[in-house]
Amino acid sequence: MDTVSGTSTIRTAKAARGPGQAWALFLVLAIVASGAGLTYLWQQARIYPSTDDAYLGAHIINVGTIVSGRVARVYVEENQVVDKGAVLFRLDARPFDYAIAAAQANLDLALQQAGAGDASIAAAGATVRERAAALAIAQADAERSANLFNKGHVSKARLDADEAALAAARANLDVAKADLLRTETELGHNNADNAHVRAALAALEAAKFNKEQSIVTATTDGYITALTLRPGSLVREDPTLFHLVEVSGWWVGANFKETD
Repeated sequence: MDTVSGTSTIRTAKAARGPGQAWALFLVLAIVASGAGLTYLWQQARIYPSTDDAYLGAHIINVGTIVSGRVARVYVEENQVVDKGAVLFRLDARPFDYAIAAAQANLDLALQQAGAGDASIAAAGATVRERAAALAIAQADAERSANLFNKGHVSKARLDADEAALAAARANLDVAKADLLRTETELGHNNADNAHVRAALAALEAAKFNKEQSIVTATTDGYITALTLRPGSLVREDPTLFHLVEVSGWWVGANFKETD
């Protein structure tokens, strides 16, 4: 009986120690797992560092105008996505149309003046040819008088008169040539060379260019931001009225600690 009782007591003691060993084993495993997890996280942080100090970057295009005018219409809204070539806004076209009409009238007037200039050049050229012929006659008369004077057939007064006429004919031809050169310089040989015509043509091209610039289009695909422009606003030459953010080519920038 004593032996049986002792055996029973021993088994009860062993049974009582069983749950404690299980909790101890669980605790050891939890510590090992936590250590392994922390080690893994440390390795990951060392190989793949992270930071909250980051930003998203994109190419931003300033939208503005190089001409002045009153805004007639705005075709976009804030944050609207637009395609390349889409009209963003336009200015009142009437002042630009008036400028083109005035430039065209000035060009027409310059062409008319150039036509009159061509006539003036032709007249100046005719005068040069006429005086060149007169010089040839005066030179022939002076040579003939000199020969006759040497032979005693004409007087000294006649020789002097013919030589004076020759000198006058030379002077008249020089004046005519100078007039022709001045006329050609001022008016040009034809319309293409006429300075007034070239200036009027350049003014017309500038007026047409300004009208083209009064319609502002998107230079790339993107979306609108910082838009405050409204119809009726009077704008001057301004490179930045609002912004167009490109929809492609974005990037992420981040600032890491030096230890990372």
